[in-house]
Formats: sequence, structure tokens, C-alpha cells
Amino acid sequence: MSYLVQILKHPATIIASIVVGIFLGQQFPVLSLKLTPVAEIYISLLKMIALPLMISAVIFSISRLLSDGEAPVLMRRFILTFILVIPSAIIVSLITSAILTPGKVITSEEQLALGSLIGTNEIGDAASVKLFSESSSEDNSELYSILMSIVPENIFASLSNGDALPVLIFALIFGASLGSVSARLKGTLTAVLESVYRSCLLMTSWLVIPLPIALIASLSSQLATSGIQPLLLMGEFLVALTVSSLVVLVIAIIVIWIRSGASFSAVINSLQMPFAVALATRNSIASMPPMMEALEKLQFPKLQVELMVPLSISLARIGPTMFYVTATLFIAELYGRELLAADLFLVGFACFLAGMASAGATGVVALSMISISCGYLQLPFEAVLILFITVDVISDTLRTVVLVIGNMAFSSIVCPRPLRI
Repeated sequence: MSYLVQILKHPATIIASIVVGIFLGQQFPVLSLKLTPVAEIYISLLKMIALPLMISAVIFSISRLLSDGEAPVLMRRFILTFILVIPSAIIVSLITSAILTPGKVITSEEQLALGSLIGTNEIGDAASVKLFSESSSEDNSELYSILMSIVPENIFASLSNGDALPVLIFALIFGASLGSVSARLKGTLTAVLESVYRSCLLMTSWLVIPLPIALIASLSSQLATSGIQPLLLMGEFLVALTVSSLVVLVIAIIVIWIRSGASFSAVINSLQMPFAVALATRNSIASMPPMMEALEKLQFPKLQVELMVPLSISLARIGPTMFYVTATLFIAELYGRELLAADLFLVGFACFLAGMASAGATGVVALSMISISCGYLQLPFEAVLILFITVDVISDTLRTVVLVIGNMAFSSIVCPRPLRI
């Protein structure tokens, strides 16, 4: 059984699954669409495990860390890393878009093709679109709305809806209170929480077996649904997003390598499962179990990893924030809007808010968060939303992979370095 798992986790198996998925999606779209339930069931199984694992890991870890007096130090490191990483990711996206200028140079044929997708005759200054008419007071309420949305009115409703961020806030508060209870009273509960966590990790290891099939089903059905034409029409946007994503991924891998002290091949090997799950599911919450397992495999401290991975996934929204920056600048170039330095600062801050607001959001809901940054700049967005929907298969995959690998690097910075002799 262990030999079979090793084969299924091997890079060659993952690469072969990706190639087969792309081939089926291109050559056999009807068959590929019939595989959609397979991918959806696999994603549901991972999401079923993810929330119980996050709750048990966070409550257990923070209560233990508070008992040992390590939590305040860890949180200070988290805040400092957050202040460093998020602006850096925004700057990478701004520089990439400034160099590549996606949306600025499009031919008349591309204008007509893009216009047909959004229901107008052309794209550019003359396009007939509905500008945002909301008042500035509504724009300024975005931060208030985000802050209010992270506090769960009913924890059971949040669990039922799969709202990861409110559930995380509850787990943090509950874990902090549990840490102040005497060891005699909390002993049974902490043992139960650790048992739940270990059981969730075991179930995750079982799901490694059908991963290649799920990867083939997911990629083929996604490509069969979107087709290739929207990808070609939105090529400049996708190139800019891909380049900025690759830059961050390379930096993240180097950071993990340096912080872990392990060999480069060991780091790449540990990243295989988180990368494959992120690619197959496009869901960061479902990717948390392999993220924790990979960091623990690199000998990062278990308690700190179990706390930092859920916390960083929910708050340090690296991938979505970079996507919103690139999308906003693409729309600005598409409509010929010149952005000054002050505008770029505003874009960065608005996209940071959009990234925070996107926690737990998927599909059109996640894409609609672009309206936060576009609204601040009074850029048209409603008319071009369909453009981003047509390529969401690719852009969602990129922002999920960056979120998963990037936050593994984030966690490796916050957690103490492994002791190697």
C-alpha cells in the first residue's frame, strides 16, 4: 500500500495526470464534461475534512502555545511578516503590469471579439458601459463591512456555510480561553482535539490515492467548459498574471529552502502534494492538510505549523491580492485610464481589502471583489466582468497555487527554523 502511495505521489504521475487532463479537455470535451462530478466529489471530500482539521489544530495549538508562553512571540512574528509580505506581493504585481501593460495594445479584431463577449461592439474609450455610481461613503464602508463579516454571529451557521474566516476567529478566541484554563480541566478536551486532528490527517492521506483521477477530471472538465478562445483573447492579462505568479512562486520556494535548511530536492518533493491538491481543487482550505503535512515533513515545529497555516491562509491573501492588482490595472489599460503614483497606492490598498474580503469566496463572488478596487478609481467593471469569468479556470488556479505555496513560505518565516544536527 505504501508503495502504491509513493507511485501516486511521484512527480511523473502528477505531470502525466496534467497532460492527460489537458488532452481530454481539448480532444474529447463531451467526455470531459461527464467527468465533472468526479472532480466535484473529490473537492467536497477535501472540504469536508478541512474545517474540522482547522478548528482542532488551531484550538489545540494556540492553547498549548499560550500554556508555554510562546504565542505572543509567534503573533508578533506573524504581524511583522504580514507587513513585509503583502506589500511585496502587491509591488511585484504592480511592476509586472507596468512592464507588460496588459490591455494596452489590442488589435481591432481583438476589440471586436472582446466586445462580443461583453455584449458591446468595441472595447476602449468609446465602449458603452455603466460606470459605478455608488457614493464615496459606500466605498469607504468596505473596510467596515470586512471587519464585521469576520465576527461570527452564529458559529454553527458559519460552519454550515463553510465560512473559514469567521470559524478561524472563533477557534482563535476559544483556543486562547482554553489556554488560560488549568491543565487538569482541559486535559480531556485537548486529547480529543488532537485525536480529531490526527484522524483528519489520516483521511487526507487516504485521498492521495484518487488524486491523479481527480486531477484529470478537474483539468479536462475545466478546459472543456471554457474552451480555448477566451484564453487567447485575454492572453495579455493571463501572461501578466502568470509572470507575477511565477516570480512569487520562485521566491517562496527559495524562502522555504533557506528557512528549512533541507536539501533543495527535499523541498521540491515536499511541495508536490500541496501543489497537486491546489491544482486539482482550486481551493486553499482543502489544501491546508497537505500544507501542514509538508511543513512538518520539513521538520518545522508541529504546534506552530498547525496554527500558522490556517491563520495565514485566511488573513495573508497573497494570491487573490495579486490577482486583483493585475485585474484592476488591466481594466485601467483597457479603457485608457492613466494612473498616477497616488492611484497606484490606492490600487494596492483597495486590492489588499479585496483580498481580505475574498476569504471563503469562490467563482463569480470572488471575481466581483474587483469592484472594490475599481470602485475607488471609478473604473468601469460591470461590463467587463464576463471577460474574467471566461478565464477564471486559469486565473483561479494561479491565485490558489500562489496562495498555497506562498503561505507555506509565509508560515516558514513565522515558525522557528528546524533544528538540524
